[in-house]
Amino acid sequence: MKVDTKEIKESQALETADLRSLEGPQAEQSLELRLLAILNEADLNEQEFLQRCFPDRYEVVEIDGQLFCELDSGEIVETTLKDLQADLLWGISYTFDESVSHDTAAAYEAAKEAFIQGYYSGIQEILKGIRGPITEHTESFRSLGHRMLAFPQPWGKDMGVLAEQIALSMLVRNQDLEIQVASASPREDVELKVDFFLAWQDEQSGLRRCCGVQFFNAPKRAQLEYKVTQIAEASRQLQDLNIALDGVPVEGIVPLKVNWKFLKQRLNRWHEDDRPPGGVERYLRDSEKEQVFRVVRQREPGVL
Repeated sequence: MKVDTKEIKESQALETADLRSLEGPQAEQSLELRLLAILNEADLNEQEFLQRCFPDRYEVVEIDGQLFCELDSGEIVETTLKDLQADLLWGISYTFDESVSHDTAAAYEAAKEAFIQGYYSGIQEILKGIRGPITEHTESFRSLGHRMLAFPQPWGKDMGVLAEQIALSMLVRNQDLEIQVASASPREDVELKVDFFLAWQDEQSGLRRCCGVQFFNAPKRAQLEYKVTQIAEASRQLQDLNIALDGVPVEGIVPLKVNWKFLKQRLNRWHEDDRPPGGVERYLRDSEKEQVFRVVRQREPGVL
């Protein structure tokens, strides 16, 4: 059954709205205090922290090797381990009936723990960026701080942020692509302009390879020209700094450009359907999904 956390969601929405109505030093101090409050909550009250991260929870059962969960409406839907792991990005977590195998439950809990740790350490890194000397990146760190406060709906009115989350969720969820997907840290996002990383086994050499991905949704021509320059500079920085993922050097950046429209309507439909496993991406057309999978299958750093 789903935990009733309507009051928690409303409180989070009001906190974020109040914060964005502030200006100047008052807003800076308030942002820091609220991010610190989340860290303190994680240290002192784990249950409240988990409800902040995952306001929605469903129970999963296993029947003849297949996973199922019951939505609020009472509808029983079929799901997979990859679906459950990707749904962490959308603020949804799952508990497991005793019928679920130990290996499945353990794999899910490992992914959940990694997600929670990434959220916690991400806030720590953002606070360092905000508190450090004022630089060209300070405002970007503050923007990421606002997104952390708004989780699990960090996009607000920014459909580009929503599109990026859909793409990342698609890659985590997809079981056919033999790739490892990892989110970039706030500092990698802000300073190196990397949204997430891909790692894979090269069939010819047998070696592990890795690249960064910079995502953008339907930019205008002027923005495209800027992105070309940005990607080239970020690729040079990655190589100069010897950035690696699990010991594998990051070779460069793959530009991932999509042209997705009507995302707000699709998000609304997902909510209307009781937020079933599969995320908002379940409402994309196959041709739209292929915009992501085509680039990921090529996996070669380059320019547009």
